[in-house]
Amino acid sequence: MKSIHLFCVAFLLSQLVSFAHATVPEAPNPKDLVNMSFQDRFEATKKLHAQLLELTPQERKAYREQVHQKMAALTPEDRRLIRIKMEMQNQLLTPEQKHMVRQERREFTKALTPEEREEMKKRREALMKNLTPEERKEWEKRVKM
Repeated sequence: MKSIHLFCVAFLLSQLVSFAHATVPEAPNPKDLVNMSFQDRFEATKKLHAQLLELTPQERKAYREQVHQKMAALTPEDRRLIRIKMEMQNQLLTPEQKHMVRQERREFTKALTPEEREEMKKRREALMKNLTPEERKEWEKRVKM
């Protein structure tokens, strides 16, 4: 009887720990992100990447879907203004800041599973198919940063 109680307590504790450990972070509001300073946004991104790497691939996918939903919830005008503001901010980055961003992005991507990296590649290819040649040039410029 005592062993059954110990088993139940151990099971409940393990469930509680896994539940507390695996909470998907709330996706930030794009309007808030675009109004942050470079340093604040960079630190928030590093913290977010660390949190995401503690999650399962399915939980990371749920987070990405949250991000897409928040962007889709914006008006087309808001999305356009955010894109313009982000492009302007990217143009003002110093070479050192660009290197920091690129390095953080690479480290995060390398830590993902091969399946997630392949999924990212397929999403990027699908996006590229829908771009005009001019948009594709702009995209490639931004990616090279």
